[in-house]
Amino acid sequence: MLVGLHNQKLFSTGSMVLPEALEMPCHPEGFDNIVRMAMSGELAEPSKYKTNPILTKMQLVAFSSLY
Repeated sequence: MLVGLHNQKLFSTGSMVLPEALEMPCHPEGFDNIVRMAMSGELAEPSKYKTNPILTKMQLVAFSSLY
């Protein structure tokens, strides 16, 4: 949602937040990878992301609240 605010865009629906955020021009480094992991369900398996340096605890909390 913060990506939408930063880009001054509204999302069409809650379920489209992540796919539409990927299409926006400006987002933080590593954002694409995290969003793709969230959309594929990979964040449901902690063993996959604990070793990923791109994911910080704050990012995981933010994305887990979306799904």
